[in-house]
Amino acid sequence: MQDSLSDASDAMRLSVIKGTDNGIQISWNGQMVDAKFDGKRYAWSNDPGKTMSSFKKISDTEIREVDHRLGKITDVMTWTISADGKSLTEIDSDKIHGTKTSMVFDKQP
Repeated sequence: MQDSLSDASDAMRLSVIKGTDNGIQISWNGQMVDAKFDGKRYAWSNDPGKTMSSFKKISDTEIREVDHRLGKITDVMTWTISADGKSLTEIDSDKIHGTKTSMVFDKQP
């Protein structure tokens, strides 16, 4: 069992997040989603949990992601881009476990 993200494999620690035409594409831990900011649910490829996610653009610097499994909301995440555009903060409200976590992603050159 891994105690922290720093102990995780490179595939798990590296996330690739790209803006697309009115949407977002995310690759993480061998999984990928390509979604629009339309509130519809999009399936993650290679996800054994069969997660479906919907995305909405809240503002020019904020996106909301809602994850569903078996028809139930599991997580609500808010993604916020820093003022200088060099980092992205994710706040994850885990609805199943009643916890909240946050991570900061640094933009790579």
